[in-house]
Formats: sequence, C-alpha cells, structure tokens
Amino acid sequence: MSNETKLLKNSINKDISKKEKINHYLKKSFYIWATFVPFFAIILDLFLSIIQADPKNGTSTINFDFSLINQLIYLSTWISMASFAYGLLNWINLDHKNMPSWISNKNNLTRVTTLNLIMFLVYNLTSIIDLISGSNNIVGFNNWYKILKSVLEHMISPLMFIMFYFWNSKEIIATKTYVKKYSWYNFLMIAIYSLFISIRAIFLNTYYPQIFNPDGQTIGGAFTPFPYGQISPIMPDNKPIIITIMGILGLLISVWLIAIFLNFISNLFIKKIIKNNNIK
Repeated sequence: MSNETKLLKNSINKDISKKEKINHYLKKSFYIWATFVPFFAIILDLFLSIIQADPKNGTSTINFDFSLINQLIYLSTWISMASFAYGLLNWINLDHKNMPSWISNKNNLTRVTTLNLIMFLVYNLTSIIDLISGSNNIVGFNNWYKILKSVLEHMISPLMFIMFYFWNSKEIIATKTYVKKYSWYNFLMIAIYSLFISIRAIFLNTYYPQIFNPDGQTIGGAFTPFPYGQISPIMPDNKPIIITIMGILGLLISVWLIAIFLNFISNLFIKKIIKNNNIK
C-alpha cells in the first residue's frame, strides 16, 4: 500500500471517528435534556403550587397530596414521565450498553415522540384558538412558573423529540410490518392512564362526591374528580358517558394513527438520505 493511500485511509478514518464522536455528544445532550427538563417541569409545578398557590385552585394545592394528584391526573405529566424514563434509560445505555435492545430501538422512540407530538398539537392548537377567540384563558399561562412549565413541557421538549426522531432514526420498518407488529405499543400508556382517571372518577363520584353551593361553585368533596371538563361525565360538567368513551377512544386512535404516520415519514426520510448518499 502506497504512502498516499495510507494517508487517505487514515484521513477517512479520522473523519469517521470525529463524526461518530459528534453524534455521540449530540445523542447524549438530547438524553440529558429528556432526562432533566420534563422532570424539572413537573417538580417545579408540584412544589410551587404549594409555595405560591395557583389562584385558580384556591388554597387546595397547598396540601401536598392535592398538589401531587393535580399533577398525576393530567396526561401531560404522564407523557413527561415517559420522556424522562426514555432519556434516563438511553443515557445509561449510551455509556454502559447494559439495557434491553427495545429501550433504544426505533419503535420505542416512535412511541415517545408520538406522545410528545400529541401533547404539542393539543396544547398549542387550543391555545391558538383561545387567543383568536379573545378569551384570554390560555391554560398554564396564569403565573410565571406555569408559563415556564408550559413552554418547556408543551413547546420546546416536543420539538426536541421530533427533531431527534428524524435525525436519529436509521431503521426502515415497513408500514404493514409496523401496523401488525409494533403499533400496539402506543396503546399501553394511554390505556393505563385512561383506566386510572376512570377508576378514580368512579370511586370519588360514588363515595366522595363534590358539594356545590346554589351558584354552582364547589365548596367541598373531591378535588378535581375528572381532569378534562370537555368529556367529564361528573358534575358540574355532567357530559353523557358516550362523550367520555368517544373522547378516550378518539385519543387512542389518534395516537395510533400519528405513530404510523411518523414511522412512514421517517422511512421516506431515511430512503432519501440513502439515495442522496448513493448507498444501495
């Protein structure tokens, strides 16, 4: 082998090594973000809802138990915890290579990215509608720490996950294969969450119902028995139970369809990169 060939080979190897090192640091940076930022947003709201109680909840959340349940009943908290778990486990795996393969595979990333995308779309679309309608009632924008939490949890983190998803995905999984074998992963957390809020609502409404004054204001009983008034079958919203069922089914189907769409788009993205790099 000539000296020129050796020099060229060494140069190529150095470039590859440098690129791998950059990719490693970018991955690690994202995993650190996913580990700390969503968890920080939850803890920030949990503690400051006690220290600086949100006027919307009166003095209810100065009780630690109420403040904690005020986090757990909302889907965004569960999504943030899923993001935290994904970031932490993949951070550990990146450095120690001691996690099951499913932790870092494309399907798990598709699942967590789908959840973040759902949260991003629902929160930001409803906020835009509130702005256009002039109601000035954007959820999570009534004090400084809730604004910080909303920006980190509902805006920046989902966008980070979406960008990382398309940057990091290297595996092509055919749409038919994904639908048949892997798409059901996306039902698990949503189903468990829906079961949790439903069982909680049934027990509270049966054994510890809310108490209202003549003006319809809550003066006692359960604290927020159902988190989403739009589909709540419990007073004061009192929606037909079919609305509640349709709302939960609609969420499950939406998550399933978005996951399939993300996998499909990522396949096209990977194929385009392969084509541009002339890799057969």
